[in-house]
Amino acid sequence: MPAGDARFTVIDVTDIGAAASKVLMESQNHSSKSYELTNNETLPFTEMAAKISNGIGKTITFVSPNLLQFYFTKL
Repeated sequence: MPAGDARFTVIDVTDIGAAASKVLMESQNHSSKSYELTNNETLPFTEMAAKISNGIGKTITFVSPNLLQFYFTKL
């Protein structure tokens, strides 16, 4: 993804599962409601890669392709 230094929010899939479980188990309390599942921390992909690397004990990197490379890869 040609994101450069753009910042994004992320959420762990276990947090999504926990929220979905609560809504399903207590559906009467959540009827006609919506929830935004995210956090307040925005990070560029390079910082996300560093945090994931630290967590898994392996180095991963993010390389932002230029827009033309990205287009042809998706094509």
